[in-house]
Amino acid sequence: MKKTVWLLILMIIAAVLFSCSDNGGKNEKQNITGENDAEKAIAGAETEPDNSIADDLGQYDFSGHKFTSLSRFTAAINVEEDTGDLLDDAIYHRNRKIEGRFNFKISEVLLETGDMSDARKSLLTSDGAYDIMIIQCNDAFVYAQEGLIHSINELPHINMDKPYWNKWLTGQYTVANKSYFASSAADINSYDCTGALLFNKKLAENLALEDIYALVKAGKWTFDKFAEFGAAATRDVNGDGIMDNSDNYGYLAATRGIPPAFWIAGGVKSIDKDENDIPYLAANSEKFLSVFFKTVDIILNKNIWYQPEDADNLDNTERLAMFKSGQSLFMEGGFGDIPDLRDMDIDFGILPFPKYDEKQDRYYTRLGWAELLCIPIYCGEESLERTSIILEALAAESARSVIPVYYDKSLKTKHTRDDESAEIIDLLFETRVFDFGDTIWTWEIRDSLFAQIFQKKSDTVVSRLDRIQPTIQKLIDKTVDAFEKLD
Repeated sequence: MKKTVWLLILMIIAAVLFSCSDNGGKNEKQNITGENDAEKAIAGAETEPDNSIADDLGQYDFSGHKFTSLSRFTAAINVEEDTGDLLDDAIYHRNRKIEGRFNFKISEVLLETGDMSDARKSLLTSDGAYDIMIIQCNDAFVYAQEGLIHSINELPHINMDKPYWNKWLTGQYTVANKSYFASSAADINSYDCTGALLFNKKLAENLALEDIYALVKAGKWTFDKFAEFGAAATRDVNGDGIMDNSDNYGYLAATRGIPPAFWIAGGVKSIDKDENDIPYLAANSEKFLSVFFKTVDIILNKNIWYQPEDADNLDNTERLAMFKSGQSLFMEGGFGDIPDLRDMDIDFGILPFPKYDEKQDRYYTRLGWAELLCIPIYCGEESLERTSIILEALAAESARSVIPVYYDKSLKTKHTRDDESAEIIDLLFETRVFDFGDTIWTWEIRDSLFAQIFQKKSDTVVSRLDRIQPTIQKLIDKTVDAFEKLD
C-alpha cells in the first residue's frame, strides 16, 4: 500500500525541481513541463511513512483571536462538527488541533455565489473584517493588481521550501516575478478543480479496446487513440437516425471546458510566460493552432461528443446521469465531481487526458477555476505574523492528516474502482497547469473566442486572433504594468 504522506512529499519536491528547471520561456518543451516521464510518475514509490512533516513553529498564544476567513463555498476551510464524512471530519479535527495549539478560533463567512461585492467592499473600506479571503482566481488577480492584498512573501512564517507548499503550482500564479498567491496542502480546492478523464471500464471491455492503462504507462495514450476509441463507442442505439441523449457516445463534457482541457493536455497554453515571467499570447502559435484544430476534428467532425441542447450550460447533471447509465466511454470530470459517481453500478476508471502525440514529453492536467488565498492589505504587521503562523500550521497538519484522507480514502478507495486509477491520480496532481487564458482572462480568450469557434466548427480562429490580439495585448500590458509597480 502506498504511504501517501511520503508520496505527497515526493510529489511536491518533484514539483519544486520542475519549477527550478522551467523559466517559463517560449521554448515549447519548457512551456508547462517537468522532467519526470509518465512511467516514472505513475510507478510511485514504496517506502516507510515519514512522520516528520514539521512546521518548525515555536509556541504562540493568540489570546482567543477569532481568525476569520471570507471563503467561496467551494473552498471552505472550516467544518463546525463531526459529520461522519471522512474528509469533513479530518478537516474538523485539523482545525481544532491547530486552534488548541495556538489558542484561537477559526470563523468562516461563506459566499454562496460568485458575487465578490462583500470582498471588494471590505478591502476598499479597510474594515478589518477578515484575516484571509479565499476567492475566485480572476477576482484575486484584480485585487492584487489594485494593491488590495499582500504578497505571499510578506508573511514572515511561511516557508515555501517545506513540502506542504506546492512551489510548482505557486510558480504558475506569478506575474513579472511578483508572487501574491500560493498553494499548499490545505488548499483542497486546487485538488477538487484538477481535471481528469473518466472512462467506463465495462464498455471498454465490450468494445475489445486496447488496455488504456497500459497505453498511458507506455506514453502511447494520444489524441489519435482517444479519437479511435471514442468513435468505436458512438452508436445510434435505437436506429432512428437522430443522435440524442438516448444514444451512446465517445465523450461527455461541457462545451467551454473542451478546448482548454485538450490544449493543455496537448502541451500548450493560450497565455504563456517568457523568460522574465511576462505573460504573452501564445494561442496564435503554430503548435497551439495544430492542437486546437485537431481537437475540433476529433470531437466535432468525428461526432463522438454528445452536444446538449443548451451547449453553454455548465450543469453536469445530464452528463453524470448518462455516464452512470453507461451511455459514454469517456467523461470529463474534476476530482470534485467524482464523489457524485459513488452510486454508479458500472466500474469506471481515471485517466489523464491524452498527449497530442507520442513525441510529447509527458501528460499535462488542467487546473480549472481554483480559488486563491488572499491576505487583505489592511492586515498590519501583527496580523501578518499571526496569519502566517496559522497558515503554516494548517498546511503542515493538512499534509499529515487531511491529504492522506482526501488522497487515499476519499479517492483511491471510496470512489475509484481499481489500483491503476489510484496510481494515475498521482500523475494528475503532479502535472497540474494553470493557464491565464482559461482561468484569469476567461471571457476574453476561452469563452468569447475558442468556445464559440469550437462549437461552430469555424475555421476563422486565425483571423479572429489577429483582430483581438491588440485588445489582449493591452490587457496583458495593463496587468504587467500594475504588477511591476507593486512593492
